[in-house]
Amino acid sequence: MPAQILIKNAAAIVTCDTHDTIFRDFDLLINGPEIKEIGPKLTAGKAEVIDATGCFVYPGLIITYRIAEVMSIADRVAVLRDGENVASLDIQETGSSHLSELMIGRRLETPARPATASGPSSETPVRLSAKGISLHGETKENPG
Repeated sequence: MPAQILIKNAAAIVTCDTHDTIFRDFDLLINGPEIKEIGPKLTAGKAEVIDATGCFVYPGLIITYRIAEVMSIADRVAVLRDGENVASLDIQETGSSHLSELMIGRRLETPARPATASGPSSETPVRLSAKGISLHGETKENPG
């Protein structure tokens, strides 16, 4: 694994902070698995350089949150995992499942769903239940 990766000339770097901050025409320096610096015209001696001209960069991308957006707006994607460049490919050559596998390093298994259209069977375990949900101080009970 290279000690550093420098992503140059990104059209936009979109963060996953609470404000979805966007840096336009910036570079991103990664040191191992951590972001070291975001800024214009960065340099790093022996860093592996990835040219991201015209690309959007999503450091810290959470797969389930942004994968559809990446698939709809990107032409090319570079996948970094644990500070290593594991793939650079055209979006046309991949799908969301393949991209997810590259990002997390393994195949995602989807639990089997019941065959009925009416909802979960009595044999299906409850995975999430919510009661007494409040919206702006107004409590609503979940019927069922």
